[in-house]
Amino acid sequence: MASSFCVPEELLLKILSYNLVLSDDAFTGHAFTDFGAGAADIHCAYLAVSYPLADITRRSSPTAQLLVCRRWARVGTPLLYEAAVLRTHAQLHAFARALHGAAPGPPGTFVHRLRFGASCGAFLDRVVPHTPRVHTLAFSLNAPVERGFHSFPYPSAGLRAALAQLHPRRLLLEREGFLPSKRVEEMMCVIRGALVHWDSLVRRPLRLQRDFSNHFTMDQELAIAMSHSQSLQYVSMFDDRIARDLGETVRPSCLAVVAQNPKLKAILCRGDELKKEAKETYPRRAANLLVHDPAQSPSSLGIPQN
Repeated sequence: MASSFCVPEELLLKILSYNLVLSDDAFTGHAFTDFGAGAADIHCAYLAVSYPLADITRRSSPTAQLLVCRRWARVGTPLLYEAAVLRTHAQLHAFARALHGAAPGPPGTFVHRLRFGASCGAFLDRVVPHTPRVHTLAFSLNAPVERGFHSFPYPSAGLRAALAQLHPRRLLLEREGFLPSKRVEEMMCVIRGALVHWDSLVRRPLRLQRDFSNHFTMDQELAIAMSHSQSLQYVSMFDDRIARDLGETVRPSCLAVVAQNPKLKAILCRGDELKKEAKETYPRRAANLLVHDPAQSPSSLGIPQN
């Protein structure tokens, strides 16, 4: 173990980041659906979170690297906390206890990306006060098949209080409309209200709702909220199927509403053919805002990620 102290701290930070930091692709990609269904879930008891990394087996434990020595723990702990993925009530409450028991400052100040599901939203106010540096906020609005989830009223006060304390630069939403739920609708109402008042929100990756006819539709009320945002500059539609079907299934009125936002600079999509079709289908401003971005890489277009 003594040889580890010979490694420069900058190099050690780079080495540890490969295993401890959740990549942006994993955080925003298809693993977001059902929180990594089909991928290997790494359950980190130390943080009470889950990292859906497809290239790491269940036998791997990121936290084991923090046990090498105190120096590794000091360098690696901020990396481990950088992205918190809360998918169950147990994980959320365990994570909240860890933050409550810590001294002011770390580890909550290390959290920059926060992702959670519909069943955890009501209790987010137990975590957010201890994570003041969150710049990326992700919601999975696919209502879980839990007993009583759809029947009990949603305690929106906790979510509303939590969102009022956040100042995200990126907001990611995913929702598939196969399981209609009043609680999810109430959650969406709270999110739409916060979206209008956030003055730091720059990028809004958009994963659209899918209805029972297997078509993709945009939430009209969400489009209105996006049009009223005072800071939103980029909207990203990063689902291939949405990009292919957008010209036939998304109501032009929704894109027209979003395009009314004078701050908006671009609506990113993967379908190159969509740009040509939009010129004939959508209002001029909505068509002009569409940008073909096959890689959906924010850095390639100079879009701020943090």
